[in-house]
Amino acid sequence: MTGVAQAMQKLGLDGAGVKVCIVDSGVDYNHPELGGCWKTEGCPWQLGKDLIGDKYNYESDNPIIEPNETPMDCFGHGTHVSGIIAGRGPQVQGVAPGATMGMYRIFSCAINGTLNTDDSIIMQGMEEAHKDGCDIINLSLGGGGGWVEDPTAVLATNIVEDGGIVIAAVGNDGDNGIQTAGTPAAGKGVIGVAAVENWNITAATTLFSTPAGDRIARTSGPAENNVPFAFENAAPLAVFDGESNTGCNATETDFTGKVVLVMRGDCDFVDKANNVQNQGGIGMVIINNVPEGIISLGLAIDKANITIPCTMITDADGLFIADGISQGDSTVVTKATTFSTFADPNGGKMVQYSSYGPDAELNLVPQISAPGGNIWSTYPLDKGSYMSLTGTSMATPYISGCAALLKQQSANFTSAQIKNILTTTAVPLTDSANNLKVSPHSSGSGLVNVYNALTCRAVIDPPLISINNTDWAQSADNARSAAYSISFTNADQQKGVDVVVTHNPASSLTMYDKNGTYAESLLTNFAMLKWPPDTNEVSPGTIPQVTIAQGTQHVAAGESATFNITITLPSELEEAQRWYFGGFLNFTLLFENEDTTVQHVVPYGGFNGDYTAIDVISPESLGLPLFADAEGNLIKDISTYSVTPENPAMFMFGLDVPVSYTYITLVDSNEKTVGYVPEGFGLYLQRSFLLTSSPYIVPINNTIVASDDFSKLAIVPDGKYSIKLYALRPLSDPNNEDDYQVWKSPPFEIGS
Repeated sequence: MTGVAQAMQKLGLDGAGVKVCIVDSGVDYNHPELGGCWKTEGCPWQLGKDLIGDKYNYESDNPIIEPNETPMDCFGHGTHVSGIIAGRGPQVQGVAPGATMGMYRIFSCAINGTLNTDDSIIMQGMEEAHKDGCDIINLSLGGGGGWVEDPTAVLATNIVEDGGIVIAAVGNDGDNGIQTAGTPAAGKGVIGVAAVENWNITAATTLFSTPAGDRIARTSGPAENNVPFAFENAAPLAVFDGESNTGCNATETDFTGKVVLVMRGDCDFVDKANNVQNQGGIGMVIINNVPEGIISLGLAIDKANITIPCTMITDADGLFIADGISQGDSTVVTKATTFSTFADPNGGKMVQYSSYGPDAELNLVPQISAPGGNIWSTYPLDKGSYMSLTGTSMATPYISGCAALLKQQSANFTSAQIKNILTTTAVPLTDSANNLKVSPHSSGSGLVNVYNALTCRAVIDPPLISINNTDWAQSADNARSAAYSISFTNADQQKGVDVVVTHNPASSLTMYDKNGTYAESLLTNFAMLKWPPDTNEVSPGTIPQVTIAQGTQHVAAGESATFNITITLPSELEEAQRWYFGGFLNFTLLFENEDTTVQHVVPYGGFNGDYTAIDVISPESLGLPLFADAEGNLIKDISTYSVTPENPAMFMFGLDVPVSYTYITLVDSNEKTVGYVPEGFGLYLQRSFLLTSSPYIVPINNTIVASDDFSKLAIVPDGKYSIKLYALRPLSDPNNEDDYQVWKSPPFEIGS
C-alpha cells in the first residue's frame, strides 16, 4: 500500500547513514527491538538527551526541571513513535530500521494521564536536534491555531531554511471540523502529516470466556490515562445494570474486582468510567453501538482521574459476550505475550479525528497522509512492550522513515525536494460516499507511496496549489477562477515521456448549514457536511472545474514543459455555507519504450468565497458571546448586572476561524471609547474548538489600560458602559478599523 516493503526488498534501502531524531517523551532504549542500548558502538541510538526530567508540572508556580542522564521514557508515546521508524522486528518492523537515531526528551512523566511540557522546552529539543546535525526531525506533537507565526512554527521554518527536514503531526482535532491543523506543522517548508486507518489491527490476545462460548475480541488501544487493558489472570465480568446498560447513571451494584461491560452512547466515556470505577470496577469494556468498527479511546478519557483500564470492542463481540455473562460466570484474560491480528473494515480511510486544514491563511496543510490508525509498535518494557495506538503522532514517524529512505538514496536531497517527491507521488484517497477524491484539506496529496517516490523520474513544481483571495479573479457572471503555470521536468536523461494532465475533483467540506449556522451533524456527531453527498448527478457549477491548456505534451529526455491551468471555483455552492473545495491534477506519464504508465498528482484547495469578508466571531446559534460571574454562573442579562472589582463579569466568546488580532474596548453611554480592557488583547489565536474545549474568557471590571505602552492601568468612574470586541478578519490590515468585525454588548453598570 505504501511501498515500504518494495523499497527494502527491491532497492535494499533501510535508512542507513541518515540521522533521524525524535522530539518526544523519551524512548525505552532497552527494548530489544529498538537495539537494547544507548550510545554504545553499533547502537542505533547515538544522539539525544533528556531536557526535562520526571518532575516537571507546567501548572506549578515553580516547575522542576531535573534532566536525567538518558531520555528514558516513563509514558510510552516516544517509544511507540520510535518503533515506527526504527523497529527491528520480529514484532515491529520500522520504516527505516537502519537509521541512526536520536531522542530529545521534552515531555515529563504524565500527571492524570496528561504529558507535561512547555513550548520553550519543545523548542530547546528542536534546536538541540538541529545543532547535533540531525537530518530529519520528527515532531509527533503540536497545537495552536495553524499560524506560521507561532514560535514553534517559526523555529521549524528556520530549521528547514537552514537545511533540516522537519516532519510534524497536524493534530487530532478533526472532530472540531475545518482549520484544526496545528503548529509546528503549519511552518513554511514543514511536512505536515495526516493519519489513515491501518488495514490490520494487532493487539495482545484478549480472551472472553462465557457459558455461551469463548471469544477472542478485537480491543481498542488504551485511553489517554495510559493504563493498558491487560489482565494476566482471569478477571470476572459483569454488565452494568443501572437505569440503563450505558453506564451513564450511578448504580448501587458492587463491581469490586470485576471488569464491567457498558454500551456506548448517551454520555461521555469519562462518565461511564467514573461510574464503573466508583463501584469498585477494575476495568471497563465499551460495546460499540455501530456495526463492525471500534474507535480509539485515546482522546476521550483524559485528565479525569480514571485509573482503571478502558477499551472498546465491536457490537458483535460485545453482544455475544454480554449474552454469555447473563448465562453465568464469565471472565476475561489478556495474554501479553501472545498477539492477534484482525482486519480493519475502515482500513485505508482517514482517521476520524485527524485534523483538517487549511492553515490560518488558506495554505494547504496537511501535505500528505500515512498509516496512523491502530498502529502496532514498541512500548516501554514495564508497560507491556507493545501497544496499538492511533493518531497523527503515529503517521508522522512513518513519513519520517520514508524521508530517511529518500535521503539514503540521494544524500543531497533538500527538504523541498523530499517534500516535492513525496507529495507528487502520493495516491489520492477515494470518498466512498460519492466516488470523488477525499479533500486535500483532510488528506493532503493522499497516501504516501515511498517506492513511487524512490523511482520517480519527474519534478513537478509547484507540488501543491493553495488558492486564496490574491489568486482568483471574478468574472461578470460572478464566477471566480484562478490561473496557474505548472512546470514539468523530465528527470530521465535517456527517455522522452508523453504527459497527459487530467482533473479529479474532491468532496467540498463545510461546517455550516445554508443559513450560516453550525451544521447539526457537526454538533451531534462531529461530522462535517460534504458536497456532493452521494453519487447522484449534480450540477457542474457545484464542483470545481479545471481547464488545461495543452493537456497532452511530449517532453524530451532531461527537458521541461509548462502546463497552464485555470481552476474555476464552485460558484453554485452557497457562500453563506463557507465551503472549502479542492481536487487533484493528475499527471499520467508514459516513457518511451515502456508499457506501464506512471501517476503523479498536484492537489489544490481553497475557500469558496471572499475569505477577507467573512464574520469571524462565533455566531449566536452557539450561545456566544455571553457573560458569567466569577464562579462561572451564567449572567442571563448583563444589563441588570453590576460589575465591581470583587464581582467581575467574565466575558466569553468564540472564533470561527483563526484570527491574527483581537482587542476589547470599554465604551461609555455616549459611545466614547474610554480605554482598552487589560486582558482583552489576543495575537494569532486559534479557531475555537467549541465542541471539545472552552471559549476565550476575558475578565471585565472597572480597570482599563491608561498608557500607550500598556504599562499603566486606571480606574473608570462608576456608570453605564458597554464593551466592544474587535476581531480582525482574515488576510486584513490591522490598522484599518473597517477590516474588523465588531461585537458590542448591551450596557451594564460599573460600580465601586
